[in-house]
Amino acid sequence: MANKNKADLVVKASTEEEKDKKIAEIYSNPAIMTSNAMINLNKGVELNLSNMIEALNDFSDKAKNNDLKNVEAMLLGQTQLLHKIFTKAAISWGHAETMLQYQNHGNIALKAQNLCRMTAATLADMKNPNRTTFIKNSAVNQQVNFNPENSAKTSNELLSEAKDEAMDTRGTKSTIRNDKEMATVG
Repeated sequence: MANKNKADLVVKASTEEEKDKKIAEIYSNPAIMTSNAMINLNKGVELNLSNMIEALNDFSDKAKNNDLKNVEAMLLGQTQLLHKIFTKAAISWGHAETMLQYQNHGNIALKAQNLCRMTAATLADMKNPNRTTFIKNSAVNQQVNFNPENSAKTSNELLSEAKDEAMDTRGTKSTIRNDKEMATVG
């Protein structure tokens, strides 16, 4: 059976370098790559590469012009599909007979549920975007502590700046011999 979906691209160029450049442009074009993937994923359905590229470019142009109806429809369809996958996996989860089946169906159900939630959240964010809040000069009531006496040495400077400077800045204390029981054994 011949593949009706196969589309051969003919690249016309005068030099090998120009041909390589055109091929690179083709393989980096999202509409062409997506069309190719869609044709390969839809075996048995006759799809035309040129028509697919044109449809995807129209889809892209609408999104660029802030017409997101197709994107919203796509996300809604994905949400419904993910919910269907969740429901089917959850039912299978309940009928699992082995621990491996139980784990596999549970993992699929929970992953589909999470993806469904994220897709629905994306759709909700598109429909109701968060308002951006601009805060003007928030430093009006900011307290600034400045002590000119300690300005020479800040708290994050190392104490070992001066040669043989003591680590304990409280000074040394003299020893007391009041507690005889705590004295060293001599």
